Amino acid sequence: MSLRRSCLTALALIGASASSALAADPPGWYASGQAGAAWQEQSSTHGAMNFQSETDPGFALLGAVGRNLGNGFRLEGELGYRQIDLDRLSISNDGGAGASAGTGSLNGTTGNVSGGNHVLSFMGNGFYDFDLPNSKFKPYIGGGIGFARVEADDVRARNVSLVNDSDVVFAYQLGGGVSYPLTAQTDAFVDYRYFATENPSFTASNGGIVKSDLETHNVSVGLRYKFF
Repeated sequence: MSLRRSCLTALALIGASASSALAADPPGWYASGQAGAAWQEQSSTHGAMNFQSETDPGFALLGAVGRNLGNGFRLEGELGYRQIDLDRLSISNDGGAGASAGTGSLNGTTGNVSGGNHVLSFMGNGFYDFDLPNSKFKPYIGGGIGFARVEADDVRARNVSLVNDSDVVFAYQLGGGVSYPLTAQTDAFVDYRYFATENPSFTASNGGIVKSDLETHNVSVGLRYKFF
């Protein structure tokens, strides 16, 4: 077979696949919801206090409204909530919080901690769905940008308050997954997201400012309903 015929055959197959995708999933609006687990990478807090934090697995809830453009691309607005509780802190400088509370220095503390991070996010996302020949499974990749309200919720060590404040910062995410049609209008999907934010700033209990980092990995399952 000549190179020209091979190219024409490949183009014909691509065109047939695209036509099939358009026929199976035409342009239109959709709504989705998903729930799953969230894991935060080890975080460093520095400034008026210095400590490293490790967390337990948390949870993530996401809802979105979007539009399928009919060419494999989808655009959507997403509202998300994540809650991740602390497991342990490694404090190198408590900023005098322990002495002020009458418990002595907290430096070197690793256990007996409470609190965590609550994150409310608003994201604009874009995804691309891959149409696989002879398969109902449809992988997708994408990402988004937006902003998040990050709350360090009553972070304590040995029952001494360290941080209880919130900040609104830039947020971004990357990820992908695979969907499968349950009906003509309803898809089930499994999704992975790497979600992170700009370092939020908090007012610590000693009145000083601390900055933290927030990076999470999220795995969830969900449903997408298409309005057509």
